[in-house]
Amino acid sequence: MLRAVGIDLGTTKAVIATLCRGEPLALPGSDGSPAIPAVVGRSPQGRLVIGRVAASPAAEPVQDGALCAPGGEPYTPMERMALFLAQLKQQAERALGEPVRRAVLAIPTYFGQAQIASLVEAAHLAGLFVLRLVHSPMAAALAYSHGRPGARPQTVLVFDLGGGCLDVAVVRLFPGAVVPLALAGDGWLGGNEFSDAIVAHLIRQLQAQREAVPDENAAARQKLRRALRVHAERAKVALSVLEQAPIRIRGEVPGLAGEVGQVLTRACFEGLIGPRAEDALSVAGEAVEASGVPPEGIDGILLVGGASQVPLIEALLAARFPRAALLRGLNPHLSVAQGAAILAGALERVECPSCGHANPLDRQACERCGTALVGEERVLCPGCDLPNDGRRQACWKCGASLRGPAAGRHEAARCRACGASVRSGAASCPACFRPLSKGDPGGPRCPTCDRAAPAGATSCPACGALLAPFVGGMARHSLGLAFPDGRMDVLLPRGQILPSPRPALREVRTLAAGQAGLEVPVYEGERPWARENTGGRLRLHLPEGLPAGTVVQLAFALDRDGRLRVGASIAEGSPGDVEATVDWPG
Repeated sequence: MLRAVGIDLGTTKAVIATLCRGEPLALPGSDGSPAIPAVVGRSPQGRLVIGRVAASPAAEPVQDGALCAPGGEPYTPMERMALFLAQLKQQAERALGEPVRRAVLAIPTYFGQAQIASLVEAAHLAGLFVLRLVHSPMAAALAYSHGRPGARPQTVLVFDLGGGCLDVAVVRLFPGAVVPLALAGDGWLGGNEFSDAIVAHLIRQLQAQREAVPDENAAARQKLRRALRVHAERAKVALSVLEQAPIRIRGEVPGLAGEVGQVLTRACFEGLIGPRAEDALSVAGEAVEASGVPPEGIDGILLVGGASQVPLIEALLAARFPRAALLRGLNPHLSVAQGAAILAGALERVECPSCGHANPLDRQACERCGTALVGEERVLCPGCDLPNDGRRQACWKCGASLRGPAAGRHEAARCRACGASVRSGAASCPACFRPLSKGDPGGPRCPTCDRAAPAGATSCPACGALLAPFVGGMARHSLGLAFPDGRMDVLLPRGQILPSPRPALREVRTLAAGQAGLEVPVYEGERPWARENTGGRLRLHLPEGLPAGTVVQLAFALDRDGRLRVGASIAEGSPGDVEATVDWPG
């Protein structure tokens, strides 16, 4: 069996889950917790670390300006994501005792074409083949409906408030199906802002007590804020269940003299975050309005993400949607990854990213064009830690040798029973002979007979009940070209069901005889003037010998993951094919 996992790539944390005996299981990270902070750093010994170890004061975070060793080249955002994904992949392999080479990725609703392209490239670099992309609230809705196969159809507001962003969806839940009605979100609103409000409050209190907090230098101010933020995070979590939270700040923190003790009440906390909580409620109202469902038509509210557990959020939503029941029984921190894992185990075919052919699950390469359908084996560079093709002699990034005694650092999968290294694709442990993936079919549990089905099974092999869930997709952003006067010519509007029911057609013409290529600006966003939106570039590579004024027909469509696909062709009788690619700013 080719193991597939579901990964929740939140802005502040990541969670990996897989189907185990038919049920979604969140895998523990290196510290035993399934919620892994989305931080990449270096230990004092120079070793690349992620999660809580990277977030500790002893580690050095890898920021935009951090340099790789030994070449001195800065990490790009895509490379930092690849570093993180490669480490996540290794942690999952250690937890499962077998290779992980495929994944369904849950992404925030604010992601556009540029972020999606960068993420898919990073996953490929890390050695993961992306089976599907799914918006986070859709994955959470799938996880909720998975455990309630006989529930009546209902309209649910999914409110996913994480550390860094807010994702909202209005969905219609049917037995075996999750249908989106509207999506909304805010990429700058999350629990981090609640913590920042507490930090600002503490600084004001300290300034009032001492007239001013000493600010000798920027480093001291940064250390003070970092120390206060740790206490703010703890207080925020405590106030979700308590009416007040004590805050005691030790005197060795730069900028403080002696110990400071304060008590933060829930009422004070709610006063600090009230304006941003109201903003979050407005985003929920925007989604409900776009869905066409009246507020009284919302049957339930599903709270996802750690910040959604703040009592003020629940109270505001209850007041806005009084008929909606608060849906319980789902872990708000793990549900997105669990839903992605359910989708990963239920996919019947593997779609080729090159030619679009639907392949059987056991195929490792497309039976039509030969494109790889699994992530390739990677080794980590001993210099910059970036993943490399195992066949390379030197790192593509920094040039360090991948063949020396310290090179090619690759932590192989290990047997969960005895800890022995396990080669990729092995069916059993070479040391203790324990079966690795044998006996776990990898698919969802049948709601009728309670048996775990094989991965990709559309119906239960034991009782014949339908299994494969339907998870609809919806375009979050509009895509288009520019009219001659600069206005946005919307080709694929926001809110369109995925994949596009029909392509949008346009024509362009060559300007000169023998022209080898054409470039057409494309735009993503909702602003009326094209240049105010995010810009990309459609590049057309034309066959030789075309006369001036040749018409090139373009067809624009979104695939089931929301990625833009462009087809191009020339009128009959013209020689050769047209190759179309779209580049987005990284």
